[in-house]
Amino acid sequence: RGMMAVRSQELIDEMKSIVRDGSSIAAYGRNKDDRVMATALGCAAYAEQVQPRLMQMRVTRKSVQAQELTAPESQVVGRQINNYLQYIGVKPNG
Repeated sequence: RGMMAVRSQELIDEMKSIVRDGSSIAAYGRNKDDRVMATALGCAAYAEQVQPRLMQMRVTRKSVQAQELTAPESQVVGRQINNYLQYIGVKPNG
């Protein structure tokens, strides 16, 4: 569904061993399914509880990123980075 991007190689490896057998979903033999089950539960909880509230409040990834860029903390960090770059002799952008 495009809900998340999996960046954990361990999770991907466990996902490869998951099998659906009737009403059961699990990894059989010596394979593990802990990460897969935890991820599935987390996704379900997000989709059922968190996402509807965010949509109701009209919170989007883009709006949050815009707020973060203008937050005082990011401006302070940006100044510190520019000062350090000037100190080491690199001309900062902007």
